[in-house]
Amino acid sequence: MYEWSRDETLLRWSGGSPLVMSLKDFKEALRHELRQHDRHSRSFSLLTNTGEFIGRLGYYNIDYRRREAELGIAIGERKYWGHGYGTDAVKALLAHIFQETNLERVYLYAYADNGRAQRAFEKCGFRTVDQSRKFSLEHGSYEEIKMEIYRDDWVNQHAFEKSID
Repeated sequence: MYEWSRDETLLRWSGGSPLVMSLKDFKEALRHELRQHDRHSRSFSLLTNTGEFIGRLGYYNIDYRRREAELGIAIGERKYWGHGYGTDAVKALLAHIFQETNLERVYLYAYADNGRAQRAFEKCGFRTVDQSRKFSLEHGSYEEIKMEIYRDDWVNQHAFEKSID
């Protein structure tokens, strides 16, 4: 994870900024994060079938009143990019969210020029609802896509997939 947090390409696609801290400080910060319980966030490790740790995903900014949350995913191991791991992980996370919580809507943001991520999210049932120009000190000016999926859409898609199996 430390190497991923210093990978400018990965961070560009995931909206982060290169980490500026020592490995020792990173380990301590990670230990602290793992001990914290945040009722507005759930994070999971992404593993291959052989148990190799290749990324993280989760949902955060959980709004219990509005029954919605934001989804995020990063596959840090580049050799696993483009092989369906992200799509499978997002599908599994959506199943968890819509079967185990009362959340009704999940949304996410992607860079407009990250077509691979957008296609993966579309395979999971997300649809684009907005595109806007943004600016940040870390990334400058960029186009951002907002995508979302509602529980009803996921249930209907899941029922359709079962009917064609």
